Amino acid sequence: MKFYKITKIVGIVAGILTMFVAIGFGILFLIGTGLYKALNSGYENATPDISVAITIVIILLLLGLITGLGPFWLKKKTWRIIYIGLCLVLGLGFIIAFIISIRALGWKNEIFILGLGAIFFLQSYLVIKKR
Repeated sequence: MKFYKITKIVGIVAGILTMFVAIGFGILFLIGTGLYKALNSGYENATPDISVAITIVIILLLLGLITGLGPFWLKKKTWRIIYIGLCLVLGLGFIIAFIISIRALGWKNEIFILGLGAIFFLQSYLVIKKR
């Protein structure tokens, strides 16, 4: 019996979707920064820091890459434990991001974030069950 067949498919899908979230966040940040600079004519109290946004986008892209490539190394017990923890933390993070962003991003984006959190919880379940 072949182990981790479904896990590899779900992992690749979750990795690609995480990369889409990273790209979407980067685009939304650039649009928001452009509108901030275009519409701000008064005294600037807080300027958006682009280095923080770039760091978040890079971290999300790396997490998507690790999520997509991670199921191919699940035969090693150490990596399996790390991968289960990573999937649980990312799933919890996306669920919390969904709760924080209720009625702020639009229902399609929020359902996408909630679904991604559920996919990460499914991924950790599949790794635990060795499917």
